[in-house]
Amino acid sequence: MQAEYLKRRFEIKDDLHRLISGIELSRSLKTEEKEVKDGVNQLEVKGYDKQTVNIEYNVSGQWGTAPYIEYMEWRRLKGKKGPFLLGSEQLGSGDFLLKSVELADAKPVNNGVVAIASIKLELVLDDILEATENGNQVKRNMREITWKEMYGSAGVAKSSTAAAGPSEATKKALLEG
Repeated sequence: MQAEYLKRRFEIKDDLHRLISGIELSRSLKTEEKEVKDGVNQLEVKGYDKQTVNIEYNVSGQWGTAPYIEYMEWRRLKGKKGPFLLGSEQLGSGDFLLKSVELADAKPVNNGVVAIASIKLELVLDDILEATENGNQVKRNMREITWKEMYGSAGVAKSSTAAAGPSEATKKALLEG
């Protein structure tokens, strides 16, 4: 098995060929730049944006999966949540929400039946790190990256502008947990 999501497996069997041809993982920080003095900007970390996973795979009736039927089955699952397994490992520490489903690159034959197409799925992790309104307290639901990974050994945010890193309160909140 290559992957599994909402009890649907990406694998090759005698009667089914469903393999992921592309996967993208994305996670970013919510930040705000504030000018401190003399053109030096401070980068304050407000929390994490939601982690996303984009999956693309090809389907064909010749491979045991009619493209339009496969697309409609995924559409029926839109809005559902579940763990995403890549190989035998769960990706992230929470459930992913099926946010969108797309039928792309559809190739219809003479009678209008789609012979081959790509299915694109967008999943969003439901478990995030958020800052409160005052920016001083951070709710930590999962470990994503360490302080050193985020800011390097010097404690300075990796940014194209001069940055002094987040406030001490934000730094403390990120390190806790």
